[in-house]
This record gives sequence, C-alpha cells and structure tokens, in this order.
Amino acid sequence: MVPSERALVSSYLACEIWSINRSDTRTLDIAWNNAFRKIFNAYWRESVKPLLFYCSCLPVAYVLPMRKIIFWRKMFYSSNIVLHTLAKDCKETTFAIVDIYNINASQVLHLDSYSLKSLFWEHFAKAVKPWVFCVIDYIVCVCYREFISTKKQMQATRRAYAHQCWCPF
Repeated sequence: MVPSERALVSSYLACEIWSINRSDTRTLDIAWNNAFRKIFNAYWRESVKPLLFYCSCLPVAYVLPMRKIIFWRKMFYSSNIVLHTLAKDCKETTFAIVDIYNINASQVLHLDSYSLKSLFWEHFAKAVKPWVFCVIDYIVCVCYREFISTKKQMQATRRAYAHQCWCPF
C-alpha cells in the first residue's frame, strides 16, 4: 500500500464523532476518487463510480454516515446508561440520516451491522448501475466500431491486392 493510500484509509479513524458538513465530505470524496484514479491510471474527468462498484468500495459520502449509524446503534444498545441516554437524544438526527439512504428507522434498530452495511451497498449499487451500464455500452460500442473499421480496412486491402495481382493471362 502506498503511503498516501494508508493516509486515506486511516483518515476514517474516529469518523463517527466528526462534525462534518457537505463541503468537507466532498473534499474527502475527491481525495478518495483521486486515489482510485491514480491506482487505476484513469483520467481525472472520468467518474470512479464504476471502479468503486467493481472493487466493492463505497464512496466517502456513504462510508461516513454508515459508520455513524453503526456507532449510534452500539451506543443505543449499550448497557452503559450514559451512552444509551446520549444515543436516545440523537435518535431523530440519526433517523434523518438513514432516511436519505432509504433505510427505515425500524431497520436501523432491528438489523445487525452487516445487514445495515448491505443496505448502504444496495443504495449505492442502485445509484451507480446506470453508470456501469453506460460504461459497458460505451466499451461495446467502441469495440464494435473498431471491429467494423478493421473489417472494412481488411476487405479494402484484399480488393486492392487482388486488383494489383490480377492478371488476364
């Protein structure tokens, strides 16, 4: 792992307690995307959503809320009365966060961490599917065009060669 990649992964440490706004999340998302562009040698204008999808990685905009929700659940079900009380006070904020990702409050309360992670992944996968199919269509279209172009060039070359070698005798 390259040092800058380790820095990005370790930058998630204690992200559950960050007070972060959208522009900060966007800045972290850009750094994460640039790391993927560097790893896969992609152009800076290309979307990395298909790369994230096929590498089974979530963008920062999904990871941060997911980790906050899982941390909140641990606090909510804690036997420590202080943690449980703090979690109860943050209940409405937490449910507002999960509502953005089409997750019900009852799912947050009753599902385990793995199932919650799966719900976040499903939301991301639904959002990225059009990108993935668009990229696949583009690749197929380019490959088909190249195939047709090469085929026409080969036919033209054969005709030219046959015309040059044609001898009436």
